[in-house]
Amino acid sequence: YASLATTMMKHFSSDVDLFKKMFGYGPMYFGKYTTDFLMLDFYCMTDEPNRGMTIEQIKDRFDRFCRHYDVDVKISIYNGMNEAQFREWSQNGYIILFASKLTMYRNETKPSTVKGWHMMNICDMKEETMTVISWGRRYRLNKKDMQQSACYIYVQYV
Repeated sequence: YASLATTMMKHFSSDVDLFKKMFGYGPMYFGKYTTDFLMLDFYCMTDEPNRGMTIEQIKDRFDRFCRHYDVDVKISIYNGMNEAQFREWSQNGYIILFASKLTMYRNETKPSTVKGWHMMNICDMKEETMTVISWGRRYRLNKKDMQQSACYIYVQYV
């Protein structure tokens, strides 16, 4: 929920009045609290108790949420992406990594291990590594560590 809500916040960051008109809250809350409200709204509207989320369910739930608020969005799912694709796609949209069994590196601190499925916004990509935002912090991932258990969600607001 957080990664998708973040793409929406970035998309509307240049027009908070439109955001307020569409969602009913806005400028005085725009920022962390607005993101929290947006995630809660998304969760409450689309959650299905006692069910995890597959990649298709993620796509369907976000599409349903966006349709409810008349937000035009196109969501594509890819099994792979290279650095050139990242550069091209990030010019017109947002890219989320959906992966499991990861080791996430942050500065000099102890690496974080993620065993289950996790969604992260991708900030940068190099040939062998990528930088992601997760839990509000930047992490570096080694791409070779996740080749078998990752896909990419490309979110475009149209």
